[in-house]
Amino acid sequence: TLLGIEPAAPQPTIPIHASPEEHAILQALIDGLSSGEDLLEASGLSVPVFTQTLILLELQNHIRPLGGNRWAIRT
Repeated sequence: TLLGIEPAAPQPTIPIHASPEEHAILQALIDGLSSGEDLLEASGLSVPVFTQTLILLELQNHIRPLGGNRWAIRT
């Protein structure tokens, strides 16, 4: 800390190579949504595409499960 001021936490960003589906989910997470239901609605994706994309984002280490069908973006 400098002069007792804590540095700002890094802001999450969306990877350049993100697909439109990944972008929709990541943007919803950045906007503060976390429940699967809210993410699904905000993304506008079908359930199968949403589920597949969510799994891919987790495998790519872009998001993490919080339990109870809630998700968070990794910073």
